[in-house]
Amino acid sequence: LKQEADRERFLDLVASADALVENFRPGVMKRLGLGYDVLKAVRPGLVYCAISGFGQSGPMRDNPAYDQIVQGLSGIMSITGTPETAPLRVGYPVADTLGGLVGAFSIAAAL
Repeated sequence: LKQEADRERFLDLVASADALVENFRPGVMKRLGLGYDVLKAVRPGLVYCAISGFGQSGPMRDNPAYDQIVQGLSGIMSITGTPETAPLRVGYPVADTLGGLVGAFSIAAAL
């Protein structure tokens, strides 16, 4: 999306899209010249879903996140492991999955 030709192709796709999902850190799409205002001008009815580990605002918004980090911060790892080991991540990527599910439900509701 940093190349003009790629940006144009992307905007062509957006022009016929009902929804867009992105998972960049906050501000990346805007820096690429593809922020919500630009995309809304191309496709006024577009449902824009931005999924990031710590939200679009707040003190942790720019921190990287992946499932294991979210598991640790949420406390779910405190119920794993044994007394002899440190906490272990839950085997299934529950935070990643739930983030995607909530995003999908939100898009469906917006449509």
